[in-house]
Amino acid sequence: EWIWNTNPYMTSDNEAAIGLYRADGTAKPELEPLVSMANFFASNRHLMKGRQDEEVVMVIPHSQQFSTRNFTSEATKNSVRVMHYHCNTRMTAVSEYHLDLFKGIPKLIVLPAARVLHQEAWEAIMKLVDQGSTLAVSGAVDADEHWLPIARMKEFGFETTSRAVAQEEFLSIAGNEYRLSYRGDKIQRIEKAVVEMSGHPTVMTFPRGTGKIIWSPLPLESSDVIEPIAVFYRYALGQAGVSPAYRVEKQNPSILILPTIFEDAVLYAFVS
Repeated sequence: EWIWNTNPYMTSDNEAAIGLYRADGTAKPELEPLVSMANFFASNRHLMKGRQDEEVVMVIPHSQQFSTRNFTSEATKNSVRVMHYHCNTRMTAVSEYHLDLFKGIPKLIVLPAARVLHQEAWEAIMKLVDQGSTLAVSGAVDADEHWLPIARMKEFGFETTSRAVAQEEFLSIAGNEYRLSYRGDKIQRIEKAVVEMSGHPTVMTFPRGTGKIIWSPLPLESSDVIEPIAVFYRYALGQAGVSPAYRVEKQNPSILILPTIFEDAVLYAFVS
């Protein structure tokens, strides 16, 4: 309503010209694609029923985002972009404070470089893993929402400490080594997990209940390099049994392909 019928006589020139209609009542060219899309959805609405939920869920680490050291906003953006642009996989999201709103058992849960996390959220995620979900988590997760220490990885037999990342780090994923880069203020503010007696940082997979946890001691999503994040996610997707929603002849991360899957049809949105 605000953009459709803007008042062209208001005193702000910046606001007066943004509506879809001019002062004389004629429509601007911007209205035409909206009419076309409305007609498309109206004629195909009978096919848009029985929408299938995404098999991958990202937990938004709001405790970290509201913290004084917030690098997680960038990390969550990288997570969404890599999963959709590089892994061809649909992903939904839920706040760590509202995991109770999510119904079902997702095949894969992504927790991107959280560093701090509400203890109730961690316990809720562990319950989902116990019931069959795979958790892909990166970085240190040994502090609650108040930055008080909790030895979460000790439950799985890992003695860890936290240490600032270096400008260049190296991580082994499924036997291959990848370089991660942390530039600018990141080397002063972002921390990694250091596993005692483990040597070179390595992505580790270990079971819990009927599910499993895939953990990178380095906060992958906070890195400036995309490739290791994509490799980590593809590995996690394979471990979780999640297949890409579509295939392309040549991967092109400059174009977003977003499928919405219904009972009898698939709606593809292409965004340059």
